[in-house]
Amino acid sequence: MYVHCIAESINIMGTRIGKAMKERDPGPIQLMANEEVADGADFLDLNIGPARKEGHELMKYGLWSAIVDTYDHELIKLAHGERPELVNLVHDIMEDDEPDPSTLSPKELEYYKTTRVLMGKTIFSESWLDL
Repeated sequence: MYVHCIAESINIMGTRIGKAMKERDPGPIQLMANEEVADGADFLDLNIGPARKEGHELMKYGLWSAIVDTYDHELIKLAHGERPELVNLVHDIMEDDEPDPSTLSPKELEYYKTTRVLMGKTIFSESWLDL
């Protein structure tokens, strides 16, 4: 019988890893992961703090597992791969390959606007979200 070792609840919002997460720089994150594995971890449980709402963005950078709010049914669908068109839309926006907003469905427009706000491409406005 083999027992898996999980490096649990690693807070990655500190100076080194937090900066790498914001800048989408995989180097420091990979180094930290390699250190944890070298210390015996089979799996890493990363506490991504406020970034948990950006799960669909972080999937582009290798996030494949997350502890999520089970009442957030939309996030659960994204995590299970049921809405790949939304994930692809977010990734396209992250790569500056933005679609014409007038061609998007209401749900796609939500993701378009939210991604642009989270990336600092536009300033959040309650009225903007209602347009």
